[in-house]
Amino acid sequence: MNTKHLPTNERLSTMERWKATTLCGALLFLVLPLVVLPGTIASRLSAIHSLSGPIDTALIGIALSLCVFVGLGRILGLPLSDVFIRRPTAATLRWLLFGVSLAVFVLAVPLAVVDGTLTLEFGGGTRVLWAVTVALALATWAAILEELLLRGYLLSILGHQWGWPTAIVVTSVVFGLLHNGHASETVGTVLYVGTATLAGVLFALVTYYTGNVWNAVGIHAAWNTLLSPELVAFRADEAARDTLLTYVPAAQPVLFGGEFSGVTESPFTMGVLAVGTAGVLGYYRRWSA
Repeated sequence: MNTKHLPTNERLSTMERWKATTLCGALLFLVLPLVVLPGTIASRLSAIHSLSGPIDTALIGIALSLCVFVGLGRILGLPLSDVFIRRPTAATLRWLLFGVSLAVFVLAVPLAVVDGTLTLEFGGGTRVLWAVTVALALATWAAILEELLLRGYLLSILGHQWGWPTAIVVTSVVFGLLHNGHASETVGTVLYVGTATLAGVLFALVTYYTGNVWNAVGIHAAWNTLLSPELVAFRADEAARDTLLTYVPAAQPVLFGGEFSGVTESPFTMGVLAVGTAGVLGYYRRWSA
């Protein structure tokens, strides 16, 4: 693999493996408080003044995640650049647009090839603005939290200790398993975890080859926003209360999730992610040859 952009940190390279494993486990335990605390803080603040629910929770979550992961580097004595946390660049915008293109493709193909009923419920500009803002805020929070943890700290620690291919695989599997439980049936769960794992490989490769975790954050946030249940649903039982676009197929092909899952975690979406990942891998391997 290309090592041009890779961080090299002697402390991580020489750390005893049991210490590295313990550190990784401790970092994973950060997920729970970083997910729960923002909602708790927002609910407490709502008793003082009116808050906008999920938006304020997400903004608190973003601020808390940034403070924790920036402060963690200082506590551990690690330069942030050694865990892939660098300033966003113009390339970050291009990767965000790459994420937009993947998500739009996932949305457009089922609409084009599967017969069904399309329902648009905009209900005025205020509702559209609310739904878009909620989707964007929650997507950005999730992207920052998950990417800085998994593709920032964990990818770097595991890469220094066990090699970068192993680090990419392990962090992607962990990412997939963190999304376990989003579907009620076994097949649906497998599809959801599989889709998340493939997305994790894409995010990890982008971070690895560009040396900047914010590029993965851009793809992740764009994907989560455009495929948010606040904005789109491909089955009536998936629609959130304020979903703007609902598409109920007359018959749900297995390729697009069948009766087990929605389009966003279907074999089709897994294929799109696999092709996108192969494209990134092929591009950088040719570029570095």
